[in-house]
Amino acid sequence: MTQKIDIRWSPAPSPLWLETWRHLPTPTVLQDPCYARAMAIMNRQQARFGLITRDGQPLGTVTILEARALGGLLHAVILDRGPCWLTGAGGIQDWKDFCAAWDQYAPLRPLRKRRTMLEMPDSPSALALLTATKWPKITQMPAYQTLMLSLAGDVESWRARLRPDFRQRLNKADCAGLTLSWDTVGTTLPWLLQAYQADKAEKGYQGPRVETILGLCAAFGPAGQLRIARVLKDGVPVAAGLFFLHGRGATYQIGVVLKDGRAACANHFLMWHALAYLRDAEIDNLDLGGVNDEDTMAGVTAFKQALGSRFLRLVPVYG
Repeated sequence: MTQKIDIRWSPAPSPLWLETWRHLPTPTVLQDPCYARAMAIMNRQQARFGLITRDGQPLGTVTILEARALGGLLHAVILDRGPCWLTGAGGIQDWKDFCAAWDQYAPLRPLRKRRTMLEMPDSPSALALLTATKWPKITQMPAYQTLMLSLAGDVESWRARLRPDFRQRLNKADCAGLTLSWDTVGTTLPWLLQAYQADKAEKGYQGPRVETILGLCAAFGPAGQLRIARVLKDGVPVAAGLFFLHGRGATYQIGVVLKDGRAACANHFLMWHALAYLRDAEIDNLDLGGVNDEDTMAGVTAFKQALGSRFLRLVPVYG
């Protein structure tokens, strides 16, 4: 008889947790220890790291954030975009057992606020499983959706999946005299954040606060998991993108393109050349960042889709 899964919790990642994390095929940035530590500092929370096992064998990892008061009577617990499963794990039985273990760790009760955003693709079987848990939906938070890009294959296969309009603009960028430079320590972060803040104010879109980005960079940078790509034209920056590395995954966190950069298709140049750079850094999957249905972000979503990315919609957020 197959044993139920066990979650071994600790306040810091154990050596086996880290070894498991390094082998995850699709780790998410919100589950990375750097992200957890940054959020814990900014929001006065505590991070906890769970190693998921069955019969003593690792199946995956899960990272949560908690806040307690009045001796634990008041309790808030957050699980965002986890757990992350090893190859071969994450079947329906694993999910069912995980949900039971999650209920055992932090059962719903008065004075406990629980947020459960599972890294579980939306499907009829997934919704049926979660309906059976009788967890309440958090209706004010829409189901998370993003675009994922595999870095498997060669450059020719990548080019073949590009939409024709992206290829045309990339050809234009290749003739515009652009160059790409990489910053691995954050020297160019002030320029990027200033341009990002101005872009947000001009276009009126929602995005992470500058203070949040600074807090994340303070955690990812010293760990060697921060990359800033800047596109230069005649030695002047015209576009930039911030990437966080997390295990075998990477996330495109924020990006900007200035007027001269748009004319030269600098954002197409940046994203295309970033793919080879990230693959050389042993990254298997690039998360292009959350997308929504707002008209103000339709152009950004279309740009990410033109790379040949895969749409991923998660199940709703529950208590």
